[in-house]
Amino acid sequence: MYTLLIVDDEWQTRKGLRELVCWQELGIEVVGDVGDGREALTLVQELKPDILLTDVRMPHMDGMELSRQVRGMLPQIAIVFISVYSDADYLRNALRLDAVDYLYKPIHMEELKRTMSSLVERLNQAAQDRAQQEHIRSLLESSRPLLIERFLRGWFSGILDDEQVIRAKNGAAGAELSAKWRFGGRGLSAAVEHAAGRRHRGEQPDSAGGHPAQGAT
Repeated sequence: MYTLLIVDDEWQTRKGLRELVCWQELGIEVVGDVGDGREALTLVQELKPDILLTDVRMPHMDGMELSRQVRGMLPQIAIVFISVYSDADYLRNALRLDAVDYLYKPIHMEELKRTMSSLVERLNQAAQDRAQQEHIRSLLESSRPLLIERFLRGWFSGILDDEQVIRAKNGAAGAELSAKWRFGGRGLSAAVEHAAGRRHRGEQPDSAGGHPAQGAT
């Protein structure tokens, strides 16, 4: 269930938006509605909603300024503007703020439902993508020792030549691996230096944990 904050200086509009849309069917919970941008900013800090549905023209703080400040606090928040104005400047500002949509008053409820339904689908997809990325990151994290051991054994066995190893050690990929992967407490660069010494002495590469491989001297 995604959370929604409604901001509009017309109480009739806020009331209609709350009561005339079955938000739960869309997978959305309305956590608040306010008529002023400054009050909305306070609620955003407190509630951290997933979606901001805001009017453009309001006293004290308009919807554009509200959205700029909210975007700074919650970069992933989805913003939908509502307004009686179709001025091109407002539309350009909405695009710069990565607004999901810009709806005109009077609001047609079916159009609002379609917009919000599409938004929920996008939020679901983004959540799935984040979960997949986290799963891949977790797999890579658990595979670090094995990956580094295979890299070093590939070098010793001749699958990787010295030039490829140097590129991995000194290049962008090597820098990233050195920062993220550890070999006995060392980065990839240090692991290659360590393995080079063993290779020069005719020894087998260390295992990923930094201990000599079985049969090594």
